[in-house]
Amino acid sequence: MLIDKIKEDRNKFRFEKNSIKENILKLIESESSKLNKNPSDNEVFKVLNSIYQSNSETIELIKDNKDRVDETIKLVIENDLINSYFPNKIETVVNSINFQLIELGKEKEDLQKDKKSLGVIMKSLNQNFGEGFNRLQMKKFLGI
Repeated sequence: MLIDKIKEDRNKFRFEKNSIKENILKLIESESSKLNKNPSDNEVFKVLNSIYQSNSETIELIKDNKDRVDETIKLVIENDLINSYFPNKIETVVNSINFQLIELGKEKEDLQKDKKSLGVIMKSLNQNFGEGFNRLQMKKFLGI
């Protein structure tokens, strides 16, 4: 399970005295445990995605502020680590979208005109991978 890998990595970073990585994994563990005592991989992915999105938004807001360079670096390090837990995320998302298209009897190109199908797929993505997907990201994944 993913939560076990995160716990193992947190201990590794504690011994390496890498407090940035240890602390973000501790937060992920804590937030995942709030959802469920033994969180599933999907629940952990939702937490990872939520923290990643939050960090990304903060980075965008502070990246040009010279007084917050250290904080920006910390958030980038955290996001790099979080990203490492999504090795096949894009492939998984694209497969999920393609499955939804088959269920709807649609082709990729139909999504540019068919907003209802696009909404159904967006809802499914957010349920399966956590909030944070938008239409532009989905179109980028599909190459449309």
